[in-house]
Amino acid sequence: MKRILIVDDDAAVREAYREILAPTERNYLSDGDRLFGGGEAKNRSLPYGIWEAKNGDEAVTLVQEATDRGKPFALAFKEKSSRSHAEHGNEGN
Repeated sequence: MKRILIVDDDAAVREAYREILAPTERNYLSDGDRLFGGGEAKNRSLPYGIWEAKNGDEAVTLVQEATDRGKPFALAFKEKSSRSHAEHGNEGN
């Protein structure tokens, strides 16, 4: 199973990603059923799992553990830092 990592300090943002990426948590109708009516809502299983981290330190730990187990993340969504490298004391790096 492929794995996706969501990294953001805001729980609401992580939840928004999960709602977009994890339709298994909701019932859905197939395209044909939506277009032509009928059918019953079905649970859809996904070919990937979703993991979350609240910050970079948690994300690094999860990535290292996943890599050590031979199950690396296929994709990561990471919050863009609003502060520059200079503000973090990494000027010139």
